[in-house]
Amino acid sequence: MYSAGAIDEKKFSLCFGRQPTASREGTEAGAMTLGGTDERLHQTPMLYAANVHSSGFYTVYVKAIYLRSNGGESALPDSSEQIAENIGASASALNYGNIIVDSGTTDTYLPRSLYEMFASLWKKMTGMSYTNNAVELSHDELLSLPT
Repeated sequence: MYSAGAIDEKKFSLCFGRQPTASREGTEAGAMTLGGTDERLHQTPMLYAANVHSSGFYTVYVKAIYLRSNGGESALPDSSEQIAENIGASASALNYGNIIVDSGTTDTYLPRSLYEMFASLWKKMTGMSYTNNAVELSHDELLSLPT
């Protein structure tokens, strides 16, 4: 698209959203902007991640993973009760294998070696054990999950 002059810059942005409901028809999970950014979609300055491979998947280098307590809808904290904590993994552990950005899903998959660190911080913040199984939560419990 850049070579054809359809976009001005070799940039794209993904803006993931957190919807209050889910349905079989799907959700409005975010937006993809080609050729730069759409400032109307951002409440904070854009951060960029370089593609560390010249071909194939869009592969990024991850410096840290944080969980923020008490939910929220934005990267900006809603209150002083929201505390961001690093899960404590080294850069080499975080970047084991390839870390890709896949615009076809909002799922996040972590290497198994990070499970204990992630699960420990999750339990500290929620009082619940982390699970991939379905759980029943009230609306307020859902909104208070770490982001």
